[in-house]
Amino acid sequence: MKTILILLILVITGSSYGQITNADDSLKEYYGKAIPVYTKDYLRKYNRMKRIVVKVYPYALYAADIIDEIEQNAASINKRRKKK
Repeated sequence: MKTILILLILVITGSSYGQITNADDSLKEYYGKAIPVYTKDYLRKYNRMKRIVVKVYPYALYAADIIDEIEQNAASINKRRKKK
């Protein structure tokens, strides 16, 4: 009987101290018209640079592979004059 009474008191007390909501919110919401982030001039420049990068990127990867190969070959050479 004591355990039931204690559990009942705990349940009633726990439910009475629940989260208290406040009508005043600290975050305010503002509504307005949509602002364009990207202008036509910016998008034109971006698309032009994107086309250039897409064309040149495979050549850059190929050049990086060649440079790595040259560095590996130079590491196996002992004499500084032959490395140069």
